[in-house]
Amino acid sequence: MALSDADRKALIRRARGALLERLCGVPFAARPTTPLLREPGAAFVTIYDEDGALRGCRGRLAAEEPLGDVVEEIAISTALHDPRFPAVTCDELGRVRLVVQVLSPRRAVSGPEAIELGRHGIVLTKRGRSAVFLPSVAPDMGWDLETTLTHLARKAGLPGNAWRKGAALEVFESEIVRE
Repeated sequence: MALSDADRKALIRRARGALLERLCGVPFAARPTTPLLREPGAAFVTIYDEDGALRGCRGRLAAEEPLGDVVEEIAISTALHDPRFPAVTCDELGRVRLVVQVLSPRRAVSGPEAIELGRHGIVLTKRGRSAVFLPSVAPDMGWDLETTLTHLARKAGLPGNAWRKGAALEVFESEIVRE
């Protein structure tokens, strides 16, 4: 997966424009697009405050709708519905920074040995529960593979060692677009 400069600019403009429209009432009529943004895509949008602190992060793992539309929808969801944070307001919007991550399709791996920390995002599923970490989580936290999978299992509401037996693991890659 390789995003062009036009793709990168359009993704950020779509995320920012959707937020301006929803939070501030500024019409967003001319939505930029590229061939990639018209294709089904999966993505995450992360919002950081002016000090670089996380303000929200949400995404979609399944590529079912056009990428441009997905980025708009999850930008709004990130700003308004991440349960860990209060909603972003119109007054704050000029001070926040957006990061869009476009995801490759997920693929199953046979076990933890196939996971490359820093390169792969990880999806763990077991007993109807699942959780995801983006590729940057383990390096940002300073975790090794075992620690990463233990935290991922706990994030899914499972015991920390649940990844060791009977868990399905999938990986994906992402391309990051920073504002």
